[in-house]
Amino acid sequence: MTKISGKDSRRGFIGTIISLIIGLSVLGYFFDFNVINFIKSPSVQNVLNYAKTAITIVWDRYISGVANYIWDEVVIDIVWDNMVKVATIIKDWVDSNQPAS
Repeated sequence: MTKISGKDSRRGFIGTIISLIIGLSVLGYFFDFNVINFIKSPSVQNVLNYAKTAITIVWDRYISGVANYIWDEVVIDIVWDNMVKVATIIKDWVDSNQPAS
């Protein structure tokens, strides 16, 4: 962790959002910058569509199969097995602590 002048240099999520809002407000006030018009502009839309297409191709061709295998065979198996074990332990504990009728 890097410290700048004795303070923690990491900012939280809320601090980052507030800084972004203040920055966009300053841009809008002093430079007449409109974020919505900027994002709707054809050149930005072309870049965003290109990025979306590239990410979709990479996900479909390279990442999807591995991610689904890891999720199905590793994460779900580990989580499910442990949930069943915990449920069994809790059930046995509850059954053993039932008052005699």
